[in-house]
Amino acid sequence: MHIEATISTMNRLQVYPLVKDVGYSPDQVARTAQRIAYGVYRITHAGQQVGEETWNLLALVTGGFRITTEINLKWPLHNRQRAVLDVDDRWNVHGLWVQLDIAGSRRKAAYIPNGNRINIDITDLPVIDDGQRDGKLHMGRHLSLSGARPYRLGASPNMTTRENGARRQLMFEPTTHVDFASAMFNYVVLKRLSLRPGTEASFSSVVVTLPSLEPLNIRQIYRYDADELPDFDPTQAPLRRYTISEVGAPDLATTFWSDNHDVVHKQELMLNGVLHGCEIINYRWLA
Repeated sequence: MHIEATISTMNRLQVYPLVKDVGYSPDQVARTAQRIAYGVYRITHAGQQVGEETWNLLALVTGGFRITTEINLKWPLHNRQRAVLDVDDRWNVHGLWVQLDIAGSRRKAAYIPNGNRINIDITDLPVIDDGQRDGKLHMGRHLSLSGARPYRLGASPNMTTRENGARRQLMFEPTTHVDFASAMFNYVVLKRLSLRPGTEASFSSVVVTLPSLEPLNIRQIYRYDADELPDFDPTQAPLRRYTISEVGAPDLATTFWSDNHDVVHKQELMLNGVLHGCEIINYRWLA
């Protein structure tokens, strides 16, 4: 499991001065052509509810799609996460904006592909100084924004109370996934891969780690195992069972079940011998 830690890939990052971009709110109606779906996940750890995630899937006026998600957790520390992911009509990433409120501070990150590189801006500042009253996620300029599993928050946030930041760059390909700790990011991967039962595919991912929001390069493998009746709700129609693993870390396997729209209904991962996961408690497909 990838945690807030020393990451070998960080030694190869290039550091640039932080560039201030014009912000905008993700709920601007002018950017949205249609609300496709929305839902709520219950997040559990060791059988106990530790938070909720609310999400939206939107079609954009300019083409492509947007996923917005807000996660409120009380484990292992009280924190609030917001993310906005924009993709084109082929499900390739155009940009990811993330915001983490924890221990009285706010950390923001923007992951913006630019050719064969991805620009990464990470900024710290007190919560009260950055739109605390309006509750909106302020993002960088839109340039044309999986997780695969819930990445655990470290025990110490180590966040500053003064604004500071830096720009980093990593190598990036059009098929690279940008992954965040939300089950809805699996939706993007499934749309891109279009797997058949019994098949798998591997690809590179830039993972947003928590709480640093620093990037981690890994290679993920998605496998479409089978269709099955869900034991957590046998009244449902059969769901598609998938497994996610990482090259070089086969023991870090995530299992999730999705419907025929590719929306995840349940996800499970063993964290230090304890089951961590999420399950859908409210969901509506509108398209």
